[in-house]
Amino acid sequence: MRQSGPVTSGISFSFVEGLGALAHGPCVLSQGPGIGLGLRCAFAYLDGLLLSIEIKAIGQVAQDAYESDFHPSGRSGRQRAPRLPRSDPHFSVPASAAGLTPDGQLWHRLEHHYSSGGPVARGASGEDPGSPAYLRDLDLWWPKLPEDARLPLEAGWPELGAPMTTTVLALENLDDLYERVVRLA
Repeated sequence: MRQSGPVTSGISFSFVEGLGALAHGPCVLSQGPGIGLGLRCAFAYLDGLLLSIEIKAIGQVAQDAYESDFHPSGRSGRQRAPRLPRSDPHFSVPASAAGLTPDGQLWHRLEHHYSSGGPVARGASGEDPGSPAYLRDLDLWWPKLPEDARLPLEAGWPELGAPMTTTVLALENLDDLYERVVRLA
């Protein structure tokens, strides 16, 4: 019953044409002092999964996150000297699930957002309003639906204190996916 269309630039036509169907709700993927990585939700498409991820850090960890993944835009004409070596959050699927794709890697997309001070976005209460905050939203595309509706996802940013942790996402309602995917075109 699962159908897939041609692939363009790493994104299938079902992704381009529709909004998918909700397959998993929010959960924490990894966290450490001052930092957390979480899954907002997973959307299932006929030929893959879109995982919506949020990363949040506060205080010195926020500054470290910003500096470790800082990409000079060229607008200010100056480059920051990072306190830490360049790093990025890590996401992968364990080798035990390698049958899902040849390399066990996810396709990454989207951007990050950073605030150097002021209130922490999205109503995070109890935090020092003048404390640095790092917020990053990104989407991960997994190019195949797992046969058993379970996707083991390793996530973390060990360089900043969020250890690599494996979470098994138990995806819901994949059997009638063809009827449930919300299409735009």
